[in-house]
Amino acid sequence: MSNVNTSVQEALTVLKNAREQARKGGDNGGGGDHTGGHEPPGGNGVEARVAKLESDVEYIKRDVGEIAHSIKVIQGDVGVLKTQSAVLIERTDTIKSDMVTKAQLAMYAAGTLVAIVAGTWWIVQQYLAPILVGLSKLPTT
Repeated sequence: MSNVNTSVQEALTVLKNAREQARKGGDNGGGGDHTGGHEPPGGNGVEARVAKLESDVEYIKRDVGEIAHSIKVIQGDVGVLKTQSAVLIERTDTIKSDMVTKAQLAMYAAGTLVAIVAGTWWIVQQYLAPILVGLSKLPTT
């Protein structure tokens, strides 16, 4: 990717230089590199530089195509992640609403304890009290 950045920077430099030269008068300026109107101004291998720019543009197009493909793949992955996170949120909401809280457990335990104590007390009153009363009426020797 740094090669692309370097190539783009070089292309911009060449274009900037060409623009400055056109402002100065292009091929008919005061400089000594006139071509007589048949060749592009600038000399010094302008054709080679243009060919390099065209080659660089092809690489840039290829790289942009690869980036576009990668973005499409990432978009698909993001869509899948959104769906999966929605499912997880729904599941956790269901779990929260179905869970018993500590306060509810404490109330259930207290209710159970009261029922056990009350049942035990009833048994004592119904069965043990008459036995104790009967034992107290026995003659003592």
